[in-house]
Amino acid sequence: MKKKIDAPVSKSPGLSSAGLKYLAAAAMTTDHIGLLFAHGELYFLLRCIGRLAFPLYAFLIAQGTVYTHSRTRYAVRLFLCGILSEPVFDRVFYGGWWQPAHQNVLWTLLLGLLSLYAADALIGALKCGSFSCHAAVHIGMAMIFGGAAQALGTDYSWYGVALVVLFYLLRAYPAAECMALAALSLVRGGMQSMAITAAVPILLYNGEKGHSGRWFYFYYPGHLAVLGLLAGLLL
Repeated sequence: MKKKIDAPVSKSPGLSSAGLKYLAAAAMTTDHIGLLFAHGELYFLLRCIGRLAFPLYAFLIAQGTVYTHSRTRYAVRLFLCGILSEPVFDRVFYGGWWQPAHQNVLWTLLLGLLSLYAADALIGALKCGSFSCHAAVHIGMAMIFGGAAQALGTDYSWYGVALVVLFYLLRAYPAAECMALAALSLVRGGMQSMAITAAVPILLYNGEKGHSGRWFYFYYPGHLAVLGLLAGLLL
């Protein structure tokens, strides 16, 4: 059964989608503070906390795909934020205003989203109703769009696209979503193995929307600009 997320505020125990957004934003900011300002053990601690962020964003993309009023507008918002974020991302993390070998994480999320759209369109054209058919089509599209992410050098690349797709495909089965998260994160290896901690807030998700406002779309470039200025990287 699909979880309802159209309530104006969260009234059930657990975390609403707005709560997950706040948590993801806090973890991402912590990660970038560690990357830009910390050293030694503090660096490692802050970066490990930051591993919580991306799986939550991927989960929210999958949920948003189900419940958005306009898939086109949803994709366009991600696209525009990706364009807005790219120069700041390149400058802060790679030292130049344009680095064609590296792309920000919003492109990964967009490619994951487009993979879902393409798979759903093909499923509709094939008129296949079984889960195995749905899974085969989504996995095939994930390989195509994940390959594109890898070729473009987007943050989290194939791993990010695969997470979005699996969260969408398994959205009726929270335990399976978390198992997929754990498996992919362990395959990714290194510090990203700590992303399995995102299973806890995902399991606490109560299916409600909550209240977050439009700030969420602009927080990524905004917080990078602030941190870049503090670190003297945007001067």
